[in-house]
This record gives sequence, structure tokens and C-alpha cells, in this order.
Amino acid sequence: MLDNDNNIDNQILFAIDQNGQMFSVPEIAGEESHFQPYRRLNIKIDNKLGNIYQNDTSRNLPKRVVKLGFINIYPKLVFDTAGCGFVVVFPMNKTKEQLQSLETLYGVLEKKEGVGFYKKTISKNEDLYFMDYETGLEELKCFVKEE
Repeated sequence: MLDNDNNIDNQILFAIDQNGQMFSVPEIAGEESHFQPYRRLNIKIDNKLGNIYQNDTSRNLPKRVVKLGFINIYPKLVFDTAGCGFVVVFPMNKTKEQLQSLETLYGVLEKKEGVGFYKKTISKNEDLYFMDYETGLEELKCFVKEE
């Protein structure tokens, strides 16, 4: 359920809504920071993330995405995606449809140098924290299957 006809292998950033619809943006040469692809993703999801600034990072942008109920898959590095992997973060309440859409990305995740994921997201005083970091595609597959 990709939102566009672009080659899925060229996508750098993914968000999967609660209905399982996948939004993604392609990698663009010359981008160096996470805020750049997140700005493009924000346009695709009707600016639900609000304003995104140059000082927004991979520490706070995924939190904004999952706060809206999306699964977020983002690159560890933007300027060297060929040599890095992805990180997957889950909203507090994930749906079966989201997990099924995530399964369609296993081939993309497999081609990158590693994948990491946080098993849970918790809320403390309106802020979100990602907990229980795991690494490995097989571990991710097992986690998704158990959910």
C-alpha cells in the first residue's frame, strides 16, 4: 500500500498509518540531515507534523511521527544511507494492518547494513520514550510475528 509509484528500494523514510497505508519519500543526493526527508514526508501526510526546523533531529522527529499513531522507519544516517541501516519505531498502539504493511518492507530493510528497532514506546509527562532496543532483521520479524 505504498502511497506512490516510486521504486520502494529508493525510499529513505517510511511512515505507516493505522490503516496500513505507507507513506515514503525517496533518497535525494546532497541531503545531509534528517529534517530534510522528514519535511518531504510531512507534506505527504498533510503537514500533521507541524513545522520542521533545521535543528530537528532523528531523536525528536520519530517521536512526532509515532505520536500520530504511525510506525516510523528512518535511516540511521541521511548522508550515507548506503552504509547504514534503518531504525523502526512503533506507536504505543500498533494495528494488525500496520504490521502487515511493515512486513512488505523486509526486502528493503534486508538490503541495508543492519536494522534496529524499539519494541515499545512509552509516554511520560507528554513526552515519548523508546524502550528495549533490539538489532537484527530476524529479531524484528519475530517481534512482529508475536505482536
